Amino acid sequence: MHRRTRSRSTSWKRRRRPEHRGRGTGSALVRFAERHSHGRGRRATRLELLVPRGWTHPEKRKLDAWYRRIGYGAVSTASVDSAYPRLAPLLCTPCDFVVYEKPLTAARTPRED
Repeated sequence: MHRRTRSRSTSWKRRRRPEHRGRGTGSALVRFAERHSHGRGRRATRLELLVPRGWTHPEKRKLDAWYRRIGYGAVSTASVDSAYPRLAPLLCTPCDFVVYEKPLTAARTPRED
């Protein structure tokens, strides 16, 4: 999924199978999205991470650390119920999503996992 405004682009990272992790695919996708957004005049790019409410999933913790390592900072947290009301009933557990943002003028290339 991809959503954009005049100044920002938002992308959602898709889940990969464990045997495909650590190969640099995520880094390549983020680099592409950042370059594409920058080339279209966007000032920032965003990533959204769906997280369970009330408990911590280890993979979500890893993604949070990786997003921060590649220069994204958490800018808001919202309830899935309010932001995506049609999605909320489909989830197995109540969730929130954390929005991360990175200014593209200071864009760094994501490091490999």
